[in-house]
Amino acid sequence: AWIKHLQRSHPAIAFKACHGGAQRATHAMTSASGASDGLLRSTHAVVGAEDLMQLLKNYSRQHGTQMKGHISVGVVGYPNTGKSSVINSMKRHSAVETGGRAGVTKVAQEVQLDSKVTLIDSPGVVFEGSSNDPSVVLRNVVRVESVVDPVAVVEALAAKAPREALLNFYGLRDFKDVSEFLIHVAQVRGKLKKNAGGAGAGLDLASAARSVISDWTTGKFRYYVLPPASSSQDAAIAEAETAEVVTSLAPALDIDALFSSQGEDPSVLGAPRDEDDEDAMCDEGGGVEVDVSGMRR
Repeated sequence: AWIKHLQRSHPAIAFKACHGGAQRATHAMTSASGASDGLLRSTHAVVGAEDLMQLLKNYSRQHGTQMKGHISVGVVGYPNTGKSSVINSMKRHSAVETGGRAGVTKVAQEVQLDSKVTLIDSPGVVFEGSSNDPSVVLRNVVRVESVVDPVAVVEALAAKAPREALLNFYGLRDFKDVSEFLIHVAQVRGKLKKNAGGAGAGLDLASAARSVISDWTTGKFRYYVLPPASSSQDAAIAEAETAEVVTSLAPALDIDALFSSQGEDPSVLGAPRDEDDEDAMCDEGGGVEVDVSGMRR
């Protein structure tokens, strides 16, 4: 269902990476739809690698011919979403470091997949939000021990996750509020406050909350949701879209011709119009306009 939903906007394939610190990945010769439950739960099995490789090599074809050029493919996304695991799965061994916490990948790293494809591992990207925002914490951007208000994060988690999944994973029949939920977790996991003598001095709900957040960020607590139902408006937009079969791709950007004032100027998003001032400037909304002629100078 998710594949069909995503393919309305972007090319999408199902991919299952190796995980759990597996040193050697095994490429399964089957699709995600045909994979068994045991294969999908395996720590070292990779599903969808051949499909992804074929997709990448199709992008490397030059001008619609059978000749292939070299391409570099950036792997980007939120922290701790499996970017490095995808690269290790394609490479079949641990080429880059992985971990169940944010910030393991600190700089961009290039991994040569073969003579035509280079994968670029990158640090996690967070587009907005503060470190105290529960929604940001749930994206595994902030280290669990650095969370200022872990109880508020668990409240957001309980509102987001299916209630039945929470009850099954933590062994509850039901709970009225987050405090009751955390009391149960603290009792089961022995989360106690310590007094000056080292003896227990009551339940430590903040510590229990951090353990719940850790379950979320490390993937111990798992659940899924169905994609949003398509509306009549979405269907109308999809029907209005048209496709055209082309015989060749658009010409590649010739950077040498650009700087030597030869050929046509490329279309640059945000470039100034002819009637605008020649120099690059910022508009009232803060957008930046690109001066292609200035680049030549």
